[in-house]
Amino acid sequence: MTLMAAEDTIRRIAGEQKVAANDYPIFVVSRLTHSRPQMSPLFESSVARLMPVNVSLAAHLELLGVIYRGIEHHVDVLRCDIDHHNEHGKLLRSEKDVRADAELVEKGLAIDGGKGTELI
Repeated sequence: MTLMAAEDTIRRIAGEQKVAANDYPIFVVSRLTHSRPQMSPLFESSVARLMPVNVSLAAHLELLGVIYRGIEHHVDVLRCDIDHHNEHGKLLRSEKDVRADAELVEKGLAIDGGKGTELI
């Protein structure tokens, strides 16, 4: 599953389930921890080969990679939080910290989802 497909699917499901805007970041993370998009192992080399052909597109894809790696770290941390909550009924960290990480992931996904493609 690609990042854009994941973001589109999560938005559609959130709309169907009428998820409140305040709860949307947590909803995104709960979905991503179950079925998480993966960056292709060939991504980095593909961006390097694209550089001589289209510098703008290569730069945009490099930015996507940076954002994705940032998202990946927060999803890993949140995965631990969610697993602990499911096992023990309480969070490892404060709800404020969990929500902050969830919002970072949601915002990163929105950027990866093509909202910034006008730069190309």
